[in-house]
Amino acid sequence: MHGRALGAGVVTARLGDSVHVLAALLPVPTDPGRVRVRVLTMVAIRPPLRPGGRATRVPLKVLARAMNRGALWSTAKDVAKDGPVWHYGRYEPRPRLAKGDGPIGPLRRWASQFYPDPGAA
Repeated sequence: MHGRALGAGVVTARLGDSVHVLAALLPVPTDPGRVRVRVLTMVAIRPPLRPGGRATRVPLKVLARAMNRGALWSTAKDVAKDGPVWHYGRYEPRPRLAKGDGPIGPLRRWASQFYPDPGAA
């Protein structure tokens, strides 16, 4: 499996040559201190490209639909575990970062366009 984060809340994964998964987390503030998180998953399956590749007897649409349900369930389960983080999290203008946090600075600058300017209030 090979996975890659594409931005805030968007992840892709490739399982071998045939299965591609996209998951998106869409948090929407509903009230002060409350967020509703919507989860979107999509699974695409391509037949094997190699001659002699094993084919399935299950139609690809049926298999993709079943895998999508599994991906959605798994992603929602993982997001639910983050409930305490979502509940107690707060904005930190200059957060302390761990070594493995990666290039969070550019992502925070990009995401800032979607929030009101704190100095304008």
